Amino acid sequence: MLSSITLRRFKNLEDVKIPLGRINVMVGTNNSGKSSVLQGVAFGVSVAQTAFVNGNAKTLSPDSLIYAPLRDVSALAHGGELKTRKEQAIEVVFCGLEANETGEAVEIETTVQVRKGKNSNLAIRIDGSLKPGLESVDEPFAMYVPGLAGLPGSEPYRTPAALRRAAARGDANSVLRNVLLSLNEDPVAWTEFAANLARVFRDHSVEVSFNPNFDEFVDARVVSPKGSLPIDLAGTGFLQTVQILAYTAKYRPKLLLLDEPDSHIHPDRQRALISLLAELAEQKDFQVLIATHSRHLLDELVKGERFHWMSDGQRKEEDKIDRVRVLTDLGALDSGDLLKSGQVDAVLLTEDTLREPIQILLESSGFDMQRTQVWSYSGCTKIDAADVLARFIQDHAPGTKVIVHHDRDYLSEDEAESLRARFEGKGLHFFVTDGTDVESHLVDVNHIRHLYPQVSDDQVNSVITVATESVRAQSVTALARKRVDEDKSHRRAEGNCGDPDPVSISDTARDDFAQNPQRWRHGKRTLGHVTAGLQQLLGENPKLLRPSPALRHPTLAEVAEAVAQRRTDLPELTAPSPAVAERSTPPPPPAAEPLIPTPSPNAP
Repeated sequence: MLSSITLRRFKNLEDVKIPLGRINVMVGTNNSGKSSVLQGVAFGVSVAQTAFVNGNAKTLSPDSLIYAPLRDVSALAHGGELKTRKEQAIEVVFCGLEANETGEAVEIETTVQVRKGKNSNLAIRIDGSLKPGLESVDEPFAMYVPGLAGLPGSEPYRTPAALRRAAARGDANSVLRNVLLSLNEDPVAWTEFAANLARVFRDHSVEVSFNPNFDEFVDARVVSPKGSLPIDLAGTGFLQTVQILAYTAKYRPKLLLLDEPDSHIHPDRQRALISLLAELAEQKDFQVLIATHSRHLLDELVKGERFHWMSDGQRKEEDKIDRVRVLTDLGALDSGDLLKSGQVDAVLLTEDTLREPIQILLESSGFDMQRTQVWSYSGCTKIDAADVLARFIQDHAPGTKVIVHHDRDYLSEDEAESLRARFEGKGLHFFVTDGTDVESHLVDVNHIRHLYPQVSDDQVNSVITVATESVRAQSVTALARKRVDEDKSHRRAEGNCGDPDPVSISDTARDDFAQNPQRWRHGKRTLGHVTAGLQQLLGENPKLLRPSPALRHPTLAEVAEAVAQRRTDLPELTAPSPAVAERSTPPPPPAAEPLIPTPSPNAP
């Protein structure tokens, strides 16, 4: 196994060392260096393979390389131009562990060095004991799978030698049928591939055929309960999975390089695929290096995997994967570029999954919603996630205002103030709801009257009173449970083994609710009852999730005014273009393509 790979002066990577385990995952914003790492590793292996094929050549023509991510190989160098000096050369260092004569694991390494040679050639130097493994073309040390964008309608037969070179180049689009055909000639490998594919796409299989006496093109078809169709009509997610599993079964690389293998694959199948790959890597003794944005893929991986946060061509040290999980779950990885471009004035971090209610409060308080983002940290169990996100925003866009939202729920005043001090002490703004949650702000007479002036104050008050009474029991129970838990924690802290008095606590909770129902009623449930009551009055379904002056909140309005003042002080902060405005809220992930699209009735 490799223990690490180091890339020096390759594209935007100046000097990056990636420690490796069995499964290794790189995440980061666009242009962070994830794909460059994969390409650099594939390039280093390709140089070793090409040098071996050419008799361990010390100089190579750029056109002879089995794989290069750019036609202009010189442009792969850091700074965009390959130099002649060794200290300015591209270097890829493969470091691994091998057992010595006593059985002890010792570290060995191979360095692949590429610099400018004479007559536009490349000067090559390969040093180290991993060299034989890197050189092999028949059993490639690494296999780069960049992903498929579809298949051509036909694919001519390739000879084994031509197929090996094309596969090593990552030309999956043009040779996938040939790979399947070659795999099909090995019954054991084909059976393994078919079984693995069925674990990700149940009830689907692939058939491949070619008669050298009659056929010019390789035929491959997808078979499912709905019938059989040519493989080029299959969805991209299915093709992506077929490619990965076919390459793994056919070439059995020691290192599998996957660039966003989750693209176009349904979340459930993403989980199934990465779980399968982790299992195969252990069974077949290979390693996987993945670049991804998928939280579904990350969620499926176990804690023993290696995660790497990439930023600006560097690997950032992270003590906890929580940071990566949170940012990925948020879509924040793709929002970094928008933040850095100065197109976001403010970001509110909310614990709510549903963002619309808090967006209504922001708009009512004066925020320009085309330049304001709302990110949810609801998938995390600790408010520490908000710290992670705030630090990410401050790193990328120091001028962007960050507001941390927390529902008041059943917090005491001391607890709420402790949270406020914690975040404001870090230069953040803190917003805690007046009632138990954001929806409690919408249960407001003035708000409802603004939206529906045809109803009177008395009518609205009556609806709210009935709704509040309807949630009394549930609200009191929730309040009492919270206080019982607090009492238990307090007793444990003092070494008191006694139990709380639930009757007394419940009585106090009922009294507190009776004295201040606006504070203690459950906002979401109350809003539901209010909506039902108004529907009877109006004879229509009321829409309370709309902005109004009554929802203006002083804490939020103060931040909105500070944002407006900053824009006045910095006139260069011009309004965003329509294209940027449309991206002001992180977009939902693209819908997965159908596995096998239904052909048009007019299709031949």
